[in-house]
Amino acid sequence: MNNSTKTGLIGLQEVLYKKSLLEKEISDAPKTLMTNIEVLNKLKKAYVEKNNYLERKTERINKIRERLNDLEVQRNEAEKQMGDIETQREYELLDKKIKEFAQKEQELRIKYNKERQEFDELKLDMSNKENMILAQEKEIEAEKEKLESYIASKQTELDSLKGREKEILPGIGDDIVYKFDRIVRKKEGVAIVPIKNGVCTGCNIMLTPQFVNEVREETSISFCPYCSRILYCEDNEIEQEQAEMKFDDADLGGLSDLNPDVDF
Repeated sequence: MNNSTKTGLIGLQEVLYKKSLLEKEISDAPKTLMTNIEVLNKLKKAYVEKNNYLERKTERINKIRERLNDLEVQRNEAEKQMGDIETQREYELLDKKIKEFAQKEQELRIKYNKERQEFDELKLDMSNKENMILAQEKEIEAEKEKLESYIASKQTELDSLKGREKEILPGIGDDIVYKFDRIVRKKEGVAIVPIKNGVCTGCNIMLTPQFVNEVREETSISFCPYCSRILYCEDNEIEQEQAEMKFDDADLGGLSDLNPDVDF
């Protein structure tokens, strides 16, 4: 991998990572809205269930009221018959009947009042839920507008990064770019790293000398066999190794000063 390719990949790494972050922001942006929509749907569902319960309670109240009216009519008729009583026995039976009607009326009236109180409380609760639903719907509409504006802004940034990406891409194969992009996303933006002292600085694992030499030759793009990052050798490290390999006459102990006429 030559310096031009290395520079291009380092620049592409930054663009791809920023692009991945933007894409995640755009993807995550609707989550709050979706949560509020779920809350709204639950409120509506609870409202429908309570409304159905309210209808059933209304039917019960109406039936109790009808039964109360019937008992009142029967009691009034029985009380009217008191004027026609001729015997003590008839009086006692009719009086007992009137008292039974009155007792049933009292029991039903207690039940009616209880049902009516529950009905009124339920109506109030439903009224509050209606207001909550309306407020939630308004909030969701406002969030939708903000979300559209936010996503449009992020999309503009994303399009700009895609333009920069295309400027860098020439000369780098699509298969390499595809793999590189996946590494960038998986390795949190660090997909190309240098080798130092025979170690991959991405995963800090020692590499074989043969593999390091292959990377140093720069004939192709090399991937770390352990963390999959693209590897390169830094120029100063290569120069240092080359300097260490240079032959220095001073290290020979001054062989140039030997007398060729001396007989060994």
